[in-house]
Amino acid sequence: MMRKQRHVLCRHARSAGEDSTAPLAARIYCLPLPARQIISLSAHWLEVTDKAPVQHVATLDPRSIFDALSAGKAVMWQDWTLRASPPRPSADDTGAIRWTRAIWVSSSKGFRPFPRLDPESVDQAYSFIAQREARVHAQAQIEFDDEPCY
Repeated sequence: MMRKQRHVLCRHARSAGEDSTAPLAARIYCLPLPARQIISLSAHWLEVTDKAPVQHVATLDPRSIFDALSAGKAVMWQDWTLRASPPRPSADDTGAIRWTRAIWVSSSKGFRPFPRLDPESVDQAYSFIAQREARVHAQAQIEFDDEPCY
């Protein structure tokens, strides 16, 4: 939070008789109602308040990914996490606005968003993970082969 915003928040806290040294979460309730509503909506849309339940899977396949993401769960496989974004407006091929969800794929090996939560995008996400895993495995094999024998 920027310095000016912190000062404004502290000023509101003092005027409301609250402790201005309290943590930020405690000071939010001293703000006027419209500001609290904006913060609540922002937290909702940024998924700060609610985290999706996580489903750990032993083997990764497109059908289980699609089923879990459609049910509102995050999928974890090894180092990879797949999440569905909050619904957002987007234009389809005809130009009509539809509410869609994207797929976010992330790990220490890479990050990539996919435009829609549909079977085709799930297949693309699955292929992305498979390609990254193959590349990491091939690199590890090359490093192992390059080590000298004593």
